[in-house]
Amino acid sequence: MKRSLLISAALLAVTGLAQGQVQVQIQKGQVFIQPAYPVQPGTKPVENTEFKPTAGSTADPKSLDVNEADSLKARELVRQFNSPLYKERESATRDIAKMGRFAVPALKDALATESSPEVRLRIDLVMPKAEAEDMQARVSCFLNDAEGKFDHQLPGWTKFKTLLGNDKSTRELFAEVLRNKTYHSLMLACDLPSNELGAVLIGHYQGIQNRQNFPQTGRGQNLQPTTAEIAVLAFLESMYSDRELTLTNQWNYTSVASYMYNVDIQAAMIPNRSPGKYGVVLKKIVTRWLDTRESPNGLQQAMQFAQQWQMTAEVPKYAAKILVGESPQGQWYIKFNAMQQLGQHKDAKKYLPQITKVFEDTSIVQQAFPGQGANQATIQLGDFALGLFIKIAGQNPKDYGLEVMNVQDHAKFQQNNYYFKDEKDNKAEDKRKAAIKKFNEWIVKQPKEEEPKKDEPKKDEPKKDEPKKDQPQPQPLPTPIPKK
Repeated sequence: MKRSLLISAALLAVTGLAQGQVQVQIQKGQVFIQPAYPVQPGTKPVENTEFKPTAGSTADPKSLDVNEADSLKARELVRQFNSPLYKERESATRDIAKMGRFAVPALKDALATESSPEVRLRIDLVMPKAEAEDMQARVSCFLNDAEGKFDHQLPGWTKFKTLLGNDKSTRELFAEVLRNKTYHSLMLACDLPSNELGAVLIGHYQGIQNRQNFPQTGRGQNLQPTTAEIAVLAFLESMYSDRELTLTNQWNYTSVASYMYNVDIQAAMIPNRSPGKYGVVLKKIVTRWLDTRESPNGLQQAMQFAQQWQMTAEVPKYAAKILVGESPQGQWYIKFNAMQQLGQHKDAKKYLPQITKVFEDTSIVQQAFPGQGANQATIQLGDFALGLFIKIAGQNPKDYGLEVMNVQDHAKFQQNNYYFKDEKDNKAEDKRKAAIKKFNEWIVKQPKEEEPKKDEPKKDEPKKDEPKKDQPQPQPLPTPIPKK
């Protein structure tokens, strides 16, 4: 009885410890089984660990093919799992465990056909170590392939490579992802439909929050996601626009945006900083993520990140997208911030057409209250857009009936600087309509920029690829006469 108990405990220990579920202690013939906390992603950051190829490994993944002798040996050992003799079954289990990755094909074939509970249990006991060795060997080949010459059949790699390239930085980051089973499993969700991918991401973000709120190692320790984890999350979110990918559950909204302040991300995105080991591919991933923001809040995040990271070409791009779209009720400041960015741009006039889209936005920026003086008025977002446009165009807002609270140049970006005074015989709304009409008429009268004319050849000059008039024409070569 005691022997059977110890054997069962040993089997349970190997299985449980492989999955991080149990801890088993045997003291004076008694077995104590206790739950163990599984290792959570992020508790031990892995991106700073130098991951080197296995000694003696090559770059060609075909070198990992199992030869016929090892294949036959593994299949024979699996067959012995059905032996009526316990010692023979135990011996076969130990021997096949020693074979490591060379036993993987035989173990997988047996797992697909065997129905015996004991055989399947023994396969489950040795499979994790064998698969881990196989993955280690494949990653070693992957890293040895410095120039990316070989086709590596690694799950998730094809799409990762297609979207981000096959440079050294991309391969090293993917190898880092492969080392963590959680990250790699997450990566494989990249081909899911948007609703299913959203559910996967929500579950993972909930797990991140749980490990931060209830850390299993170190009292009060804040376990932030690792760089590799953030890279995978940003890559997955960029599979769809943020309009298509819903990341809201019944408790909260979350996104990888919360973790973009990671030190390695900052180093990769901000100019004149050392980009680090994964800097090249991190910048590609984050830029893809920024470009897939389409909702008002997502575009505002993209614009703010681009501003912080000194991405001068991207800031006006995202700001212009904000102005031509819709803003959520009560969130007028999103378009206001976008107009501020465009107004301060060195080529502000280039973005005037986008600002005109806000002229008739009636969102209340400042509410007027009775008895607060002549300068108090109900200010709409469209008033700011119109006043800013007029200033950028080099005209006087007062010519359009607009009141200006502060004429100093820096004040033109203040949200309440332009307004229409509501008078007894001339209502603010009437002034507003008249101003927009007048300005639209002014816009129509402005000369359109002509496209630069192509340089035409002068009267006596030949056109391109044409010979000059007095230039001798090339004569065709004489046809050779065939010999009789």
